[in-house]
Amino acid sequence: MIAILIVDQSRACLYTTAKFGEQLMPGLVLINPEARLHEHDLGSSSPGRMYNRTSGVHQTLTTHSNFRLQAVKQFVATISATLALAISRHEFDGIVLVAAPRLLSELRAKLPHNIRSKVIGSIAKDWVKLTPSVVTKQLKVAQRNGMLRLRGANLAA
Repeated sequence: MIAILIVDQSRACLYTTAKFGEQLMPGLVLINPEARLHEHDLGSSSPGRMYNRTSGVHQTLTTHSNFRLQAVKQFVATISATLALAISRHEFDGIVLVAAPRLLSELRAKLPHNIRSKVIGSIAKDWVKLTPSVVTKQLKVAQRNGMLRLRGANLAA
């Protein structure tokens, strides 16, 4: 069984298939509601203001906070823990990661070694809103164009 994990900052969709290139079966969907909120909705209050005597304007007193970044990091940690649980149950043999480039690198960095060893390929694209049939077609195109090189025997169609 092969798992296809498609992730963006607000949603992670896990699909499974018996053989790469065949129809995808929808699986677990994880939602990160904090990703859609504004920065000030995640934090406590607006930053303080001060008067800059040199320029004569009001400026923020504190530096910009990164509550959304923290929410994404927590979401990536949740995804990693969910994958670790699925691997401990031997639910699939390999994983293909599909995410936007920045999120993909963060996801790879957070994955424990036992999960990283199961990653058979990755694609730096945002496909979360695509249907399973379109994802199947896009995976075939990506493999044909060299964007996806599967590691492991008997996984390719």
